[in-house]
Amino acid sequence: MSNETDIISSQEMIQRVFTNIEQSKAEQSNRMTAIWKKIVTSIHGCGPNLYDHSRIIDLKHGILLIETDHPGWNQMFQLNTKYILTGLKRYCPEMGIEMLSFYVKGTKGVIYDTVTDKTIEQEKHKLMERLEKEQEQLEKQGFGAGQTDSAESKPLPPELANLFAHLKDTMLTNSKN
Repeated sequence: MSNETDIISSQEMIQRVFTNIEQSKAEQSNRMTAIWKKIVTSIHGCGPNLYDHSRIIDLKHGILLIETDHPGWNQMFQLNTKYILTGLKRYCPEMGIEMLSFYVKGTKGVIYDTVTDKTIEQEKHKLMERLEKEQEQLEKQGFGAGQTDSAESKPLPPELANLFAHLKDTMLTNSKN
């Protein structure tokens, strides 16, 4: 089976496990946890309980993901979000935390890649350019939404014209709904 040379001390085992963790990230995590505790426990009335029933899970795209052990604690955090964000921005502005997200332990809590307004506008612009190019190509082939002076120009079939109109309308509406 195993001999004495296979046995290692618990200290050596821990060192092997933690050698892959960057020290700066570990220090940053510890600092964030300490700041979280300071801010949350300072909430008048329920602060210490809020802290005891929560833990930081992830920080991504300026969103701090917090796990709680009961939906009631999520509600209490929602009521104190502005206070907590103000504290986080004051004590750790370099983290760039702009929003808090809460979920109950045992449910899935994930921060997905978020889409910004700028990204939406860029995509709208690309789609509009593509639509205009396709419209130009159709007009060159003799199809057109409006008649031109060319004898070869034919109007689009009504179902295709409606489809283009609907596509154009959906691209031009406010997508923040």
